[in-house]
Amino acid sequence: MNNWVTRNNKVHKVNIYKTLINCMQEKGARFCKFKDNVGINNEENSDFYEDDKTQDNKHRVFKENITVVCEDGENITGYITHIVNGGCYGTDESNWFIIQPGNYPTNYTIKPHH
Repeated sequence: MNNWVTRNNKVHKVNIYKTLINCMQEKGARFCKFKDNVGINNEENSDFYEDDKTQDNKHRVFKENITVVCEDGENITGYITHIVNGGCYGTDESNWFIIQPGNYPTNYTIKPHH
């Protein structure tokens, strides 16, 4: 587990490698919580979900351009890159996601540790 530090300096333990956190944040990715985005975990919510056109509409997927509220209260439009519905091993954080502004996919350049 690594720390995701938000713009208002709140620290969240997440199941993402630190090098990837750095890349995501360099491209504007933000930490968000379900409680601030009612319906984000409901596939019937058409604000966030649409029919999956690649699978004969048998299930729903996240839309690519959704507007959500970040942990610091700011609105951002983009696509979800990582989501934890419920909890995950190694952290007490539950029901959160990372939103990446812009269009899918975002190209990250991972820099090696020194």
